[in-house]
Amino acid sequence: MKLVYTCDYCIKRKRKCDRRLPCSLCLEKNIKCRYSQQETVIKKYKRMESRIRHLEMLLIMPFKHTWEHRTKEPPVERYQLSNDLEYYLFCTNHDYLIDLRFQKLPSIFSYVSREYFIESAKQFWPLRFSLYATAALYLPDQLIPKGLNNRIEMAHAYLEKAGSFNFINENSHLAVLTLAQLAFTHLRKNGIKLGLDGKEAYLYADMGLAFAKHLGMNTEAGLAKLSSFDYERENMRRTWWLLYNLYTINPKKFSAISSSDNQIFLPGNFYFEAGSPSDYYGIEIMSSSEWYIPCIPNQDFQAYRIILHKIVHNILNYVHLELLNETENIRYIAGSLNSSLLEWYNNAIDIIHYHGRMLISQNVKEPQLTWMVLSVYIMYNNARVELIIPSIMKNIIKGKKIENSLYFKEALQSCMANIYVLELIKTYNQQFEHLHAYIIYLLFVCAFLLQCCIKLPMSTLEIKQAYQKHVELLSLHGKVFQRTELYYKLILELEEMELYQAVLAYGEFRANGFSPLSKPTAFHVEMLNKLEIK
Repeated sequence: MKLVYTCDYCIKRKRKCDRRLPCSLCLEKNIKCRYSQQETVIKKYKRMESRIRHLEMLLIMPFKHTWEHRTKEPPVERYQLSNDLEYYLFCTNHDYLIDLRFQKLPSIFSYVSREYFIESAKQFWPLRFSLYATAALYLPDQLIPKGLNNRIEMAHAYLEKAGSFNFINENSHLAVLTLAQLAFTHLRKNGIKLGLDGKEAYLYADMGLAFAKHLGMNTEAGLAKLSSFDYERENMRRTWWLLYNLYTINPKKFSAISSSDNQIFLPGNFYFEAGSPSDYYGIEIMSSSEWYIPCIPNQDFQAYRIILHKIVHNILNYVHLELLNETENIRYIAGSLNSSLLEWYNNAIDIIHYHGRMLISQNVKEPQLTWMVLSVYIMYNNARVELIIPSIMKNIIKGKKIENSLYFKEALQSCMANIYVLELIKTYNQQFEHLHAYIIYLLFVCAFLLQCCIKLPMSTLEIKQAYQKHVELLSLHGKVFQRTELYYKLILELEEMELYQAVLAYGEFRANGFSPLSKPTAFHVEMLNKLEIK
């Protein structure tokens, strides 16, 4: 016999309990969820998916060398925000938001990701408010606060609140380094989208990386070096043109501006010549010493805020569509990854970081915009990973064969991007040291995805076994974030598996834009060839 925990209300209704707190039935009925002990016969797990589910359920119990059963505590450790923060939040029932997020958008390793996510989100605002913003997209109409018209506005308000607390002082270059490297990675890999030829895109990215490193020591020296390139002005014009498109054009109809348009005025009296691609040169650029904020005079910064907020609002509309519309999800998973909607989404994310970096480089007292766009970026990557992989796993369980590694690579790129951002933040700001909890979870996800990328085509059984292996590893380190030494022990174990090195190799080259300035080792070359990265 074995002791298990079941909700009293589910027992009364004779329904199968999912053992969450609150469980889905109590959450639906909006009643308090209580748990009691019951005896049941231990089942023999013959099917692999049943075994995986059993391992995931075990993760809600504390790990103290042997599994112990809770007597008074609920199955999931609760987390409540302190009272002094409630003024800044729109929904005081924070536990409900967290439950709603994990109920509607389950993670790959559901129970561990919940605890890891919450533990790291306690002090890191972008991660926390990205969680709230995602949950707000599922919020019932009756719970939307007065003054906000819909879920999109509520999610936008949460993301803006991520910047209500100023973690960046005048001497901090954390945001500069983070956003610069992300932006130049995009330019290096997707420079053609901005109208650059391959050589220019490579030079531009390498120059940007050098500039980002320069900013940590001497801002003026970095600006002088960057302004010495003649083609820089032209790139700024084309970048601003793309930003303008994202601001004005419906994301579902992303395309060049019609030649029938003549003159268009942006907020703040920004003049723009629209028409054929040759008319991109009609944008007025400031003097070379002020190149890094094109078309935006210092005295009219409010217009720049309006544009960024408009793009964030459109991004949230896209996320809302992807998360709630099953047809869109099926289209996304089915392989239409290069649709105009997804292209607009990716471009918006990259441009928002590009201009967020320039915002800080100008020393404008607007750090909340940087934290807001960083929250959007984390939310964007989490949504991509957790939309793609669960759908793949459902198809695998149904017996469908997965031969193309494209979906795994898409999720792997998003997962690695979040690891890189969080590691960079942790490096430059010691108060975020606890982020290693969420990084560990992402590392395990990457290890699983990377294994699938390298070994595809894999049989259904092989992928199930890989998934089970990583669930078991996570279960052994269910409370790893409470002890730093266990964190480093886990890294050593992953290094022995050689998966951690592969993840870091992939992340290193993705973060550096595959820069020729860093010579790849034989191991790097082998991993990149296996992943077929171009």
